[in-house]
Amino acid sequence: MQSKLSPPLQGNYILSHPKQAAIRFLVASISSEPFAVTTSDEIGQIISDIISETDQFYHVYGKALAAWGEIEYGLSLWFQVCTRLEYNMAQNLFFSGRSFSTRSDLLFAALETANLDEKWKKVVVEGANKAGLHSATRNRLAHGLMHPNRSTDDTMD
Repeated sequence: MQSKLSPPLQGNYILSHPKQAAIRFLVASISSEPFAVTTSDEIGQIISDIISETDQFYHVYGKALAAWGEIEYGLSLWFQVCTRLEYNMAQNLFFSGRSFSTRSDLLFAALETANLDEKWKKVVVEGANKAGLHSATRNRLAHGLMHPNRSTDDTMD
C-alpha cells in the first residue's frame, strides 16, 4: 500500500526532525491547502508523543477561538445580506462594535427591516440566538485564565 504521507512526514524524517515533523503534521491536519494530506493514527500518536501537553492544549485552544471567529464572520455576512450594503461597508459597520452583544444588536436591528423570506429570518434569528448562548463561554476562553497544567517538560530545573 502506497503511503499518503508527504515525504517530509515519512521514514526517518520524523525521527531525525521530530519538532519540524510535528509542526508539519499539525499544519497538514488543519489545512485545506493542496499539500495537506490524510495522516494515520500511528503518525498522530507519534506526534502526540513529541508535542508537549501544553502545546497540545494551545493547539485545541486556538482552534476553539478560531471557530468563534468563524461564527462571528458568518453573522457579519447575514448582516450584509440584511442591510444590502457593499461587503466592506457591512464588515466595517458590523465589526465596529467591540462586543458580541453590540454586533448581535446590529444584526437584529437589520433583521427588522430586512427584505428576507420569513424562513430565512427564522434561520438567522435561531443562529444568532444560539451564538449568543455561547458568547459567555467564548469570553471565558478569551479573557479568563486559560492555561494547561504544567507538564514535566515545562518545569524549570
